[in-house]
Amino acid sequence: MTTKNPDRLPPDFDRSLFDHISPMEKVGKTSFATPEEMLSSSGITIKSPNHSQLSSLRYFKNLIELHLKCEGDIDLTPLTHLSALSRLSVSGANLESIDFLTGNIRFGLYVLCQLVY
Repeated sequence: MTTKNPDRLPPDFDRSLFDHISPMEKVGKTSFATPEEMLSSSGITIKSPNHSQLSSLRYFKNLIELHLKCEGDIDLTPLTHLSALSRLSVSGANLESIDFLTGNIRFGLYVLCQLVY
């Protein structure tokens, strides 16, 4: 990702996320032009995320759809802060718990209904 003003990102934002994230909204688009474009995205894919990168997602206020392509154990607790999130796919992860869903009641109820149904 090329960033014109990387200093506009919050100081605790994990900049390594740039190397792992790609947009979902536009076919053929493989990166974001600016940090603002990235943070305003409503759908993203992250490859091999770590805890710090997932924590940085709290700055994605418009994030509705998230695809995580994981490798092994991962703690999804940071996702509790994603109040707009309504679609989540996780592949390749070893999840010990889905307790992170309780932070987003709308999303948690939807997933619970899907699991029970």
